[in-house]
This record gives sequence, C-alpha cells and structure tokens, in this order.
Amino acid sequence: MHLIVVWVIEWWRCRWRCRYFVSFKRKLQTDDILPSLEDQGVRQLYPKGPNIDFKKELRSLNRELQLHILELADILVERPSQYARRVEDISLIFKNSHHLLNSLRPHQVR
Repeated sequence: MHLIVVWVIEWWRCRWRCRYFVSFKRKLQTDDILPSLEDQGVRQLYPKGPNIDFKKELRSLNRELQLHILELADILVERPSQYARRVEDISLIFKNSHHLLNSLRPHQVR
C-alpha cells in the first residue's frame, strides 16, 4: 500500500513537468520523440524543417484530401477497377495529416 501512495504522490507532483516516472523505486525515463515519416517508410508531403506553418500545411492537406475524395468518387463511377491508386493517395494524405497533428502536441502542452 505504501508503494502505491508514494507512486501516486510522485506522479501528481511530476505529471506535467517531468520526463520520468517512478516504478519499484526506480526512475524510468519517458521519451517524447516522434519518429519522422521517412523512418516509417511514408513519403512526406509538407516541407521539412523546424519552421513549419502548421495552419497553412494542414489547410493544404485538407484541400488535397477533398480533391482526392472527389476524384475517387469520379473514378468509382467511371472506372471502378482503377480505384486502388486513389485510395493509396488518400491514405498517404491522412498519414501526413496525422503526423503533422502529432507534431503539434508538444506545443499544446505549453
């Protein structure tokens, strides 16, 4: 019981500013590193670098997604057998959007 109380107190004290947690009287580090899209084998559609305009890039990806969904609907009506490429493109846009949103998470914490 004492171990649980100590853990809860330590967690409460450090939950927002610490990068570690205590388990069985050992400090364990937490890594908040987001792997890049290239590390995951996904092509990056927005520019690389530390100075990314998140709002502009998310709007651009959203417009591109809308365009690809409309083209998918057109392909499904005209040539249903050729839909796979469009679905892959839509999947790529979603992966890029999710990665961009996940890279915003540290800014939300501050």
